[in-house]
Amino acid sequence: LDRIAANYVSFTLIEDTRFNDKAKEQFFKKFYDIISQAVYYSLYYAYPKSRKSLDEQFMRELTNTFSELFTGTQIHSASLSHWDSAFVQNSNAGSKKAKDASLADYEISKNTKSRRDRLYMRYSPLVERYLITHNYETINNVRKWKMLLIQRNEIQKDVDRKFKKFRQIADQSLQKQKQWNQDYDNFEKEAEKKLQNVATEIKGQLKQLKEMDIDIKETNSYAQFANLVVNAYQQKQTKKEQQD
Repeated sequence: LDRIAANYVSFTLIEDTRFNDKAKEQFFKKFYDIISQAVYYSLYYAYPKSRKSLDEQFMRELTNTFSELFTGTQIHSASLSHWDSAFVQNSNAGSKKAKDASLADYEISKNTKSRRDRLYMRYSPLVERYLITHNYETINNVRKWKMLLIQRNEIQKDVDRKFKKFRQIADQSLQKQKQWNQDYDNFEKEAEKKLQNVATEIKGQLKQLKEMDIDIKETNSYAQFANLVVNAYQQKQTKKEQQD
């Protein structure tokens, strides 16, 4: 931690044209998150048998710890979605197969009162560690100032969970719609194929009847024609029963 503190403070004093104020600002906003990922990465590969315990809750605890160390307060709203996908998948490993999301699963938290924590801000714990380590005599020249901070409470967490559920329901609805469309397309193709077969069969029967009609007119054999019609109908019924 002493080395991290020294590098962290020295970056504020560095004079380099490659690092403007905007770049430094982005660095300080994300530094705690980078360190959290680095620590998680080290533990992930150092203890392969304990990876099941390195779940999303552990990620959140790491982020809270290092955000408090670098900023003086825990940043509960920090997102983990940009972490390495392998880590995120590992955090969900071993969980049961997700069932379809439903708003019936959503419950309002009983604790709905917003609580404001009183923080005494001066230096972040890491900067204060650096100043104490190097015996800065002016460390007490900066007075503490009080700030009432509303942390991400249960109400906000409930809202986040609810909107996450909305997204899951929307995604599932989209998947079901795609499946229904696919089923309908398959049904339509199958129905069209059957209609084509029926049309071909009818065309063949009409041709056969036309030929028979010509023969009957030439031979005046109407009784034979009737027998042929009945026989054709029986063959058609037998074929239909076999298909069913």
